[in-house]
Amino acid sequence: MRISAFKTKKLIYSIIFVLLYILPLLLYGNKVSIVFVLLLFIVFPSHFLCEILVTKKIFQNIFEAFHISASIMLLLFIIFSIPYKMFNISRVIPYILATSTSLSMFIADNYLIRENEQNIDKKNQKALKLHLIFMSSSLLILYLLLKNIQRLYTMDETSYIFNTQLFQQYGVMLSAGVSPYASTLSKYLVGRHIWYSYLYSVKLFTGVKPYDLHLAGILYDVLLASISLGILYDILHISNFKLSLLASLVVLSSPTILPWSVTALLDLPQTYFILVSIYFILKSVKTAKGIISDIDSFRFFLGLLYAFFTILF
Repeated sequence: MRISAFKTKKLIYSIIFVLLYILPLLLYGNKVSIVFVLLLFIVFPSHFLCEILVTKKIFQNIFEAFHISASIMLLLFIIFSIPYKMFNISRVIPYILATSTSLSMFIADNYLIRENEQNIDKKNQKALKLHLIFMSSSLLILYLLLKNIQRLYTMDETSYIFNTQLFQQYGVMLSAGVSPYASTLSKYLVGRHIWYSYLYSVKLFTGVKPYDLHLAGILYDVLLASISLGILYDILHISNFKLSLLASLVVLSSPTILPWSVTALLDLPQTYFILVSIYFILKSVKTAKGIISDIDSFRFFLGLLYAFFTILF
């Protein structure tokens, strides 16, 4: 009887979750759709993929798994939107692709991978739930606090948003921060095309006005708080997860960080990728009596890869 009630509850939860994907369509053009798009297409699927990686013991650590998952989902979020302009296809196609990917993660996590609850470490399971609640609530609260802030855009923001509009209307993406005489490779590597693509993807999925695109930056404030939590918990070995969570809230609301989360600037994304890079490099180093005894080559490679992402952004 208890098992039947659990399955019924799980089915209702699944139906409600699927119905959430109608919201971005209903709210298309409204800036609140930014929150739902970031949650449904980046935060939630990252969490589901993280649970899959941890449950299958591909990664033992939830923070390693989550930030790798978040990078994958960010990349897919951008990839799904680019063909809309390049191949002149319907806007519905990228939405279907992103929704299918997110729901596939959800189904795989809840109905295929985690059917045997005994395979899940209870400590990790609790930490994952707290982390998801923290990420979701932080994103929503930041939006509610910052949505109506009146501000003047900087020259860099104006340039980024203009280039995003240029790509949407004409399929042309200009490079920024590089010499006009630089090689094509240099322009693609350091010309901030990834950042333009991210802003364009948010605009495509939400339909917001160009002057609302600065709200897309709140995602990186939340991700920054998450990796700060990982550094406290894994690197500094603050074993009390709730205490680490409280400390990350301080990072989230810091007056030196919060103002940057409501901009279309690169400061927070680059800071986030640098911290992830530092996190993996420190995790790769194994010490004995204060002396480096070994280096995990895989984690060290991930650290270098995230440092490279900083350059790409």
